[in-house]
Amino acid sequence: MSFNSVMVVDDDDAIREAVKEILEMEGYEVTTARNGAEALDLLNRSPPPCVILLDLMMPVLNGWQFLEAKKKTAAIVALPVVVVSAVADHQREKDHGATQIVRKPPDVDSLLKIVEHYCHAAAMAPKAA
Repeated sequence: MSFNSVMVVDDDDAIREAVKEILEMEGYEVTTARNGAEALDLLNRSPPPCVILLDLMMPVLNGWQFLEAKKKTAAIVALPVVVVSAVADHQREKDHGATQIVRKPPDVDSLLKIVEHYCHAAAMAPKAA
């Protein structure tokens, strides 16, 4: 796991790139995906990030479907996922496995604090033997 990497999953190019740019300015390594299927493919091919920022309304594989697939994939089941969506239903997302929910548009400072929290927690977690 990379303790300074974040995955941003959003089908909106402008939002995805804006969040990526903000996070990179703060020193994070950022991987992006346009939908849940692309995100799962990237997660299978690279070290997992410390947190995933996930939109819900996307083509191909939406956020809810991504969360369900994540629960069935041992290598990524424990990764924290912060749902960032205008249509968030807190209970539904929690039921699907979201770690936290943030309404769009997110407050940049709050989003940075959330990312810092999860990346710091990942860095402090005991290492597997």
